[in-house]
Amino acid sequence: MQGKTALENTDRFITRFLDSSRGLILPGERVLIALSGGSDSVFLLVMLSAVRDRLGLRLSAFHLNHMLRGEEADADEALCSELCAGFGVPLDIYREDIAALAVKEKISLEEAGRIRRYEIIESYRGRADKAATAHHADDNAETVLMHLIRGTGVQGLTGIPRIRGGYIVRPLLDFSKEEITDFLEANRIPYAVDRTNFQDDAFRSRIRNGIMPLILKENPSFARSMLRLGELAKEYQDLAETEADRIAIDLTDGGCSVPYDAVKSLNRAVAGCVIRKMCALCGFGADIGFDSMKELFAKIEDGDDTVWDIYLHKVAFHRRYGTLSARAAEAVSAPNGFSFTAYAPSFIIRPAQGFALRLSFAKNMKKNDGAAHITYVDYDKIQNNLVIRSRREGDRFTQIGMDREKTVRRLMIDRKVPREKRDLIPILTDGSRIAAVIGYETAEEFKVTQETEKILKIKIINIGSGENEK
Repeated sequence: MQGKTALENTDRFITRFLDSSRGLILPGERVLIALSGGSDSVFLLVMLSAVRDRLGLRLSAFHLNHMLRGEEADADEALCSELCAGFGVPLDIYREDIAALAVKEKISLEEAGRIRRYEIIESYRGRADKAATAHHADDNAETVLMHLIRGTGVQGLTGIPRIRGGYIVRPLLDFSKEEITDFLEANRIPYAVDRTNFQDDAFRSRIRNGIMPLILKENPSFARSMLRLGELAKEYQDLAETEADRIAIDLTDGGCSVPYDAVKSLNRAVAGCVIRKMCALCGFGADIGFDSMKELFAKIEDGDDTVWDIYLHKVAFHRRYGTLSARAAEAVSAPNGFSFTAYAPSFIIRPAQGFALRLSFAKNMKKNDGAAHITYVDYDKIQNNLVIRSRREGDRFTQIGMDREKTVRRLMIDRKVPREKRDLIPILTDGSRIAAVIGYETAEEFKVTQETEKILKIKIINIGSGENEK
């Protein structure tokens, strides 16, 4: 194994490494290296060791043995120990049963290993100023491709961040995989090869082994192009977030609110940042999705309705005249009313409201199901989660065969529903649109047609009067 004084023809690589790590790793810092033993992390160890004296760095490393590949994994561990001894870098070794963790958490082996690595990295906060991981340009390109295939916005185009939380740094993003392996082989520095990286079980592996070679054949500089794209996307994202920070978000009991006019006047990119901040304040950190965001934008930009509600995944947005507010959906309920997310198929009992619901999928509508206790809906038209709730002020929809909207209040008056029971009638929505007043009417846009592929059948049972299910 080559020591740090045996390296040859490294000046160009060291200069590039100093440039790529500028602003990420500062002189005199304590730097923790995540060392797997693979080519990327070994190259990171070599580069940091090469600039250690110049920057006055104090280096340490850790290795996580996943205990998945038997003797091969033990050989990787031994190699890491030998490398760190040769470069004079203290090494901590962790041996973890990642397979057991994956089963316990019901996640993939890849995800379980990633989670545990970052837990270890976080445990060094206070003992290390920075934790360096060996993500390189090809890793970044794969990440962007994964985001594109799954569907992404501008945020997904930014790729792997060079620094996360002011602590985790990726100083190799300007280096390609080919450059890294060529350097190690030219200097006869050993590194481990994980055979599972060549299997196509994981999504990233399929990208790496199947798609990336085809792209690189057409454009050998693709990884570098993705870095430039990421930098441009980050500039636009940072600009939008800076503008969004100008909008004051008021915290309320269990939620938050902003002036409606302030959001309505914003560019959609900026408004999207405000909406995502509101979602985060309600405890929902995931992206609510392009279609859902588009639906919310359309509602915000339509100034005609001054009172409305939209449920997007786990967040409920409400406009009440001059205020747009958001709350966690499960915390929202009308006065003396109810609201809950439903799933199909399922059987739901609501003793407080005096009804039970059986949700199932049907192949067709039966002629004898025209009774009030059966409702059919075109499930293909549902865009978000199924939400069943009580009526709200301003609720309106278009009945089948009609060309004008009707309020739910008017429907209940026409059907002679006693006033004291109107707040107990379940209304099916897809978060924002009324699909049916269960037991009474289905909305025109959710009616079952010959083109319907998936029919949702809802049977309501009156448990208050002891009526049996038919």
